[in-house]
Amino acid sequence: MTFIAKQIETPSKVTYAVSHTVAEGAKSVTIITGSAFVGTILGDTSAASKTFTFTAQVGNILGEIPIVLTAGSVEVLTTV
Repeated sequence: MTFIAKQIETPSKVTYAVSHTVAEGAKSVTIITGSAFVGTILGDTSAASKTFTFTAQVGNILGEIPIVLTAGSVEVLTTV
């Protein structure tokens, strides 16, 4: 029996209280809006206290993800 080890990737976590664009190149991005969040993600109005996960298909990477904050904050977890 052969076992193949798989590396577990720990995402980086950053909190933003101002507008930010997540750079292209990630395999996965999770955006968690704070309880006072008002703004847009990818140009669409978003709600407070929500979680959005974007995952690239195997062998691909994600493009830029613009986040516009009018109020509140977001946590961004990125795996590259």
